Amino acid sequence: MPDGEPLEQSLETASDLAKLLRRAENLSSLSLHMKVELHHEYRPLKTLPPALEALSDAVRGLKRLRSLRLKNFLFHPGFFLPVPKNVSRLSFHNIHAYPKSWWMQFAKFPLKGLEVLILRIHKDCWPEKPGSSFSELYGTNQHDTDGSLRDPREVEKMGFELGDVHIKGLRCFTYEDTSEYFLPRDLIPCILAKNKGIREEDMKGLTESYGKVMAARCKLRWKKAAAEQHARMEKEFTKRLLEGCQHEVDIRHHLVEFSKRVTESLEGAGLKETSSESTARGVSLEGTDIKGANIEETESKETTDKTTSLDVTNPDVPKEDISKNEK
Repeated sequence: MPDGEPLEQSLETASDLAKLLRRAENLSSLSLHMKVELHHEYRPLKTLPPALEALSDAVRGLKRLRSLRLKNFLFHPGFFLPVPKNVSRLSFHNIHAYPKSWWMQFAKFPLKGLEVLILRIHKDCWPEKPGSSFSELYGTNQHDTDGSLRDPREVEKMGFELGDVHIKGLRCFTYEDTSEYFLPRDLIPCILAKNKGIREEDMKGLTESYGKVMAARCKLRWKKAAAEQHARMEKEFTKRLLEGCQHEVDIRHHLVEFSKRVTESLEGAGLKETSSESTARGVSLEGTDIKGANIEETESKETTDKTTSLDVTNPDVPKEDISKNEK
């Protein structure tokens, strides 16, 4: 099989998983843990292989599924598994490994019956690719995780914009945003714009997280602009020393001049804020001190009639009765 496509062994696993799920039409909860291949050089999926089409159809057929959790991407970073309409609880882990192409599919997919959405990063349990640091592989690398070439402007901003999402009805939303990795930068504003019923403790965490990430991104841009002016300032200080300028007076003068130059550099680069990067409208948390139950705690208390957790780590999918209660 050509390099860049899902591994043949993985496609066999996908085919077996599809057959297994077709026999589990009464399943109410499903958790999938895929062993990922970081050493494989993926390429963008132009069309879905038949095995992944079959898996998509099998998942769509789970009419009674209420909870779906994916701990890693399935078979290929750009493969978006369609979520059945009746799912009310959805969890994606290791979200930093999903490429922009996956996120765009996620944003366009209608999730109007969803009540709980959890998007997490688990850096400690994610192996690094030899020769690349974690932040380089999932942040500044010129190629995305699906092999597509990233827009240099988006790499500089460490992220991209979705523009909109088709998610309505959320009451609980957890999103581990960070300025370190290549992630959608407008996801929180997009979610808040269409989901006014999110509980206050989640809202508080989301707005604080958004503020921290935005501040960190501003700091990075400022440091880059400042670095561009640094060499010029060194030469000027050297010249001023030879002219006999007083040290402290010179520093005060050049600090003001330095700030002006950095500001001009930022303005000249066209770094302007977009509407999606402004503070989420309609959110007022002034004077709020809210302590609520963590979503993970809520998750542990929930019970499901029929559930299964599949660890997809080898081609031989377990041929067990997946409709029995999870222990």
